[in-house]
Amino acid sequence: MVWPCIVDVPVPTVKLLSRWSDVIVNDEVSLSCETVGPDWSFSWFRDGVPLPSNIPFSDPRRARLTISSISKSLQGRYTCRAQHNTRRVSSGQSQPITITVHDAPTPTLSKNPTLNKMYVGENVTFTCAVPLSSGWTYKWYKNDALIGQTNPTLSVRLKLSDAGEYSCQGLRGNGAETLTSDKMAQAVDDVPAPFVKLHSQWSDVFVNEAVALRCETGSTEWRFSWFRNGQPLSGDASLDITEQGSSLQIASASKGHMGDYSCKAHHKTRDVQSEPSQPLHVKVYENTPKPTLTKTPKYDSLYVGERVHFACSVDVASGWTFKWFKSNREIKGSDSSLSVQLGPFDGGEYSCTGTRGGRTNTESSDKITLTVLEIPVPQVKPLTPWLDVFPSETVELGCGDFSAAQDWTYEWQKNDRSVSWDQATLTISSASASHGGQYKCQATLKGRPPVITSFSTGLTLTVYDEKPQPVLVQDPDYSTLFPNEPMSFHCHINVSNGWEFVWYKNKEPLQSKQVTYKVPSPAATQSGSYTCKARRGRTHSFSTNLSQAKEVEIRADAPEPVLSQTPQAEKVYKGEQVTFECKQSVSSDWEYHWIKNGQIIPFVSDVYIMNATQPQQEVYKCKAKRKKTTFETESQPKVIHISEIPIPSVKNMTPWLDVFPTETVRLGCGVQTGASDWIYKWSKDGQRISHEGESDESVKTERNEDGSVLTIHSSVSHKGKYSCMAQLKARRRVKSTYSPAIGLQVYDAKPRVELIHYPEFNTFYTDDSVSFFCGVNVSSGWEYLWYKNNHERASGPNHTIRHVLTSDGAEYKCTAKRGRGDAVFHTHSQSVTIEVKERPSVAILLLTGWSEVFSTDSLVLKCEAKDSEDEDWEFRWFKGGERINQSLSEKHTITPQNDPDQSQYKCQGVRSTARPSYTKHSEPLKTNNLLLKRRVLLSISGCLVFGLCAVFIGCIVLKVLRKPGDNQEKTEEVDLFLTRAELSKHAPNPLTEYITDDDLKNIADEEDENGTLSCDSAFLPITSNEDEAATSESNNTTGNGEMVSFKQ
Repeated sequence: MVWPCIVDVPVPTVKLLSRWSDVIVNDEVSLSCETVGPDWSFSWFRDGVPLPSNIPFSDPRRARLTISSISKSLQGRYTCRAQHNTRRVSSGQSQPITITVHDAPTPTLSKNPTLNKMYVGENVTFTCAVPLSSGWTYKWYKNDALIGQTNPTLSVRLKLSDAGEYSCQGLRGNGAETLTSDKMAQAVDDVPAPFVKLHSQWSDVFVNEAVALRCETGSTEWRFSWFRNGQPLSGDASLDITEQGSSLQIASASKGHMGDYSCKAHHKTRDVQSEPSQPLHVKVYENTPKPTLTKTPKYDSLYVGERVHFACSVDVASGWTFKWFKSNREIKGSDSSLSVQLGPFDGGEYSCTGTRGGRTNTESSDKITLTVLEIPVPQVKPLTPWLDVFPSETVELGCGDFSAAQDWTYEWQKNDRSVSWDQATLTISSASASHGGQYKCQATLKGRPPVITSFSTGLTLTVYDEKPQPVLVQDPDYSTLFPNEPMSFHCHINVSNGWEFVWYKNKEPLQSKQVTYKVPSPAATQSGSYTCKARRGRTHSFSTNLSQAKEVEIRADAPEPVLSQTPQAEKVYKGEQVTFECKQSVSSDWEYHWIKNGQIIPFVSDVYIMNATQPQQEVYKCKAKRKKTTFETESQPKVIHISEIPIPSVKNMTPWLDVFPTETVRLGCGVQTGASDWIYKWSKDGQRISHEGESDESVKTERNEDGSVLTIHSSVSHKGKYSCMAQLKARRRVKSTYSPAIGLQVYDAKPRVELIHYPEFNTFYTDDSVSFFCGVNVSSGWEYLWYKNNHERASGPNHTIRHVLTSDGAEYKCTAKRGRGDAVFHTHSQSVTIEVKERPSVAILLLTGWSEVFSTDSLVLKCEAKDSEDEDWEFRWFKGGERINQSLSEKHTITPQNDPDQSQYKCQGVRSTARPSYTKHSEPLKTNNLLLKRRVLLSISGCLVFGLCAVFIGCIVLKVLRKPGDNQEKTEEVDLFLTRAELSKHAPNPLTEYITDDDLKNIADEEDENGTLSCDSAFLPITSNEDEAATSESNNTTGNGEMVSFKQ
């Protein structure tokens, strides 16, 4: 038997065949229901409810559900169920697929960049985004017209025609469309065309003139680039372009700056640039033009009172002003024309120059010579041989001389009365006495009525009543001549004519009748006095008086001319000018020729200027020649040595070149030889240092009179390389090149001065030693000064106080300095304060008491610290200045054996555990037979006390026993106590022979020194009763040693 296999009915699966499960109205949705095998048909459910029967299916199995235009009512959860076609078997429902239907969305339109206005050539990208699902394609519109783009972005390279309002719409599937987006406006402008604007006066300029151009668009959003002849430009030394490029300046034009200048505008924040502007042509004239000068009227000569007009014109460029010159001196006037009302001094050579902008000057125009004539004063001249005429002779007088005499009309007067005659020549055909008188004439220029002469001076026609005297003229008119130099004389007579002449030398007649006498073969023998006289007439000879004499010396020698030189130096430098002057002091009328190294220089003048071009030796001479003769003579030679200009060197006059702010540095500049003949100028890092100085902040410096020393008051800005040049004092044009540089290092701040002291205590005791050390670890050359409480105390790198006093307690500091004079640099250390206390003292105490003086031969001394409460002191003992070789102890015993010489003793406290480590020495103690003196003093004191007591008791007894009766006459009492005067008569006290005043004085001194006496270890003052008794006894004795009465 076969048992059937029972399996579960397979559950179908719903698949989404269309692309989206979230759709919009009118989208198409396609689903399929799938299971195992082909024998199944399907039913569909939405939200668990069977679909209506009117929904069409594309196959009878209903395996595929297609909704071609979905609406919102059809959204939901879609499932399916399978039913077997041949069996009554159905499956469960499949897993659902959710279909969501949305209203048509509005896409979001954006653009990048977001600028409202853009320029032609820029790129803009529009982006259309549907905020729902995916799979969208797009329609693009401009001004509501479909563009035809389907991508989500629309990129446009803008043209003017691209301006408008842009929008978009999304679509997908079989016709689902979004709403149209909001419109976005896009404005498109042409890139503004820049234009070049001339900001200087002219675009046609000359070399070294300035040109200023600006590139403008009417907006501040642009920067600019410049082009010359289409080639890009950048700023350089002669071309200055501002940071944004709006201005271009040519400070000094050259030929290379000529061309067509254009500019482009570049947007400052966007990649937009304009087309090049229209070019502006800048023309640079390499040569300045020559102005043209004209004159009106064109007469060569004009007369005072007439007016002349000059016109100056330049046919190149514009903007010219003019300068006017007369005979090379500037006169007033800046216009292109010059009008002159002529005066007597207005004649000369007129010229003009053009100028513009303060930089460009033309060359001078051709000169026009203006001859200004004084309106001529006519002169009456005799045209016949003489004016001293006789009756019936013909006389002719001329009015002139006038050039172009035919241009003038004439008027004659005799003795101020008009003569009927208008010609230039007045003829008297037959002279008579009535014709004698003074003749004058006047002329008027035809066609120029302002030009009328004054009357001439009168010419008198007379008969002379005395002889005339001729005038002797020498040619050449030298009073001194030289051998073979030609000489002639002319005998001149200004009265009448027709004369012949007689010549004399030293009053001896010469063989000549001519008006000129030539001296043959001049020699020293021809020297002498020359005269002449004139005579005329054949029938009746008439002779004049003798002329004045001419003294002539003809020398046998030929003196040399004197050659002088400026500057007067045998040594000159390359590039200098040397002026030679040649003078011949003997006679006159010389001209001078020049000879260089034996060769004639084609130059004639008394002054010759030589330019030194090469280092060499040159020899110059001059030759003096007579202008009117061929005589010549040469000078002595001048030898000129031409040298190269020396290059100076810089040296450091202070010991160091690394300095600190405010420190003074001196640099010296000099040449190897003749340094005092030069002045010097300085530069730093190639920049000239002015005489006053850096200013610039820049550089504060001082220089001495000739500049050979540069003084720098240092700051960090002075760091650099310094060099100098030399300029000759006597000839300032002689300048050297700059020397090799010397470097100056300037530190940023002052150095630190380190002050230490040793030992490093702050508290010291008198007699201690302390040493201070001062140092600077930067640079060199330091000197040190020491200050105590700000008062200078010492110098040197260290300062030691070997034995300090309490007054040495103070504040100490040191100063490091270097330099001399006004170039001293200081820097200060920190201060160190020390305190000096008084060193503790000790005193020697005598321990041997009065009671022991008869029982011992030794003295016991004790050393005790007086000013210290410390108990750790040990003591050293000294005898006669030498230390006693014994262990440290506070006591010392003196015996006759160890001190036979009765020495001085001192002691000193020492310790090693604390400061101070030792005390002062005690005051000295001298033993000096102290025991013996005390014994004697005690003996004397005892005797005195005993004697006084016995006398006192005896007196009392006698007083009692010898008392008289009442009836007895009292006898005179004898006074037992003598007065001082009476005592002085008695013999000396024998005690004084044993103890002298000197001994007592020494004992008192020792008591003062020792201070106290010791008895049974109890210290007593030296002023004990016993000592006082001894002292009283000593003081109450007279000078003779006797006892003194109580009765004074």
